[in-house]
Amino acid sequence: MAVPTRITPPGTLELEATYRSRRQIKGLTHDLYRYPARFSAELAAAVIEQFSSPGDLVLDPFMGAGTSAVEALSRGRRFAGFDINPLAVLLTDVKTTPLSDKHHRELELWAKTTDATGPMPALDARAKNAPIDIVDWFRPMVANAAVLSDPRLQKAARAVLIDVGQRSLDGRSKPVDPAMLPAMLRRSLSTLRVGLHEFESRVIRSGSKPSETSRRRIIRCGSAQDLARSRGLNRLAGRVSLVVTSPPYPGIHVLYHRWQVRGRAETPFPYWLANLQDGLGPTHYTMGGRSRLGEGRYFDSILEAWTGVRRLLREGAIVVQVLAFAAPDRQLTRYLAMLEEAGFTRRRDLEPEGWREVPNRRWYFRVQPDRGQAREVLLVHQAP
Repeated sequence: MAVPTRITPPGTLELEATYRSRRQIKGLTHDLYRYPARFSAELAAAVIEQFSSPGDLVLDPFMGAGTSAVEALSRGRRFAGFDINPLAVLLTDVKTTPLSDKHHRELELWAKTTDATGPMPALDARAKNAPIDIVDWFRPMVANAAVLSDPRLQKAARAVLIDVGQRSLDGRSKPVDPAMLPAMLRRSLSTLRVGLHEFESRVIRSGSKPSETSRRRIIRCGSAQDLARSRGLNRLAGRVSLVVTSPPYPGIHVLYHRWQVRGRAETPFPYWLANLQDGLGPTHYTMGGRSRLGEGRYFDSILEAWTGVRRLLREGAIVVQVLAFAAPDRQLTRYLAMLEEAGFTRRRDLEPEGWREVPNRRWYFRVQPDRGQAREVLLVHQAP
């Protein structure tokens, strides 16, 4: 008996190629800040092109630093995104907010002004474990960011400072020499300027106006389960055409809310730079811990989240997500059962086959060659 041939829908081969790609995340505004466990921009673009059309509403309920937002908006789609981390919301906002040439000139002047023109910000627990010589360099820059002429510029300046801070501190056994920080600031500012110009050009090519970008997006800080059910977002119910996302990975420890400095010490310094409040533990951002109890909390929360998201989707909407698992054999089966309970139908015919090796990803623990955490899987589901 002949073996049935697997039918390959249009676009699946391109999705397969981008799924296997090991190219670095770059282009547009993606180069500003290396958000932990960030989604592949190349893969997000391929998913958006294959499963949506210009004008459609794309949702990312676990938004991170806005990879899907940048790709959706630059391709003429509308976008809605949620994230529980205020850092993620700030970065997504900045990465998808076009600025004028006058705005960019004001940011360049801000970067050259090393003496504080506004009140010096006080230090608090958010500066814990940050080297004092690094903190002292940032203080006047933060003070000057707070008095920029436009709230959009204030956010952009803080996002640039977060980028510089991460590059100078995070994951380093020895912080950089503070004398290098002005050059790093200029490079980050250039990254934002070039990235936004490319983003604006792509928006124009898609047939949209950069000035209307803010009206084509909804970005909210909060959990997917709360926001998807909130009365304030009732207008989205039944309107989402595509979900493209990468939820927190069950049982895998990722520091979304801290930088690691001088080995294993952790600092909430990015929240001080961004003037955002923090004080929540890692289980808040990962929806659970690495224990069996934490795993149970994760699956309870993720079921609630996907059940809420389901009400926002129109009939036939596609859900594409990339995940890794601490214990793939057990957790993948449980995750798929959870999605079925939430009302989704798996579309294996649209999925690339097998797992992909995770390229250039820090997991904050030592990964062994046979550990499941080193691999990701792409899942495709559909709302009936």
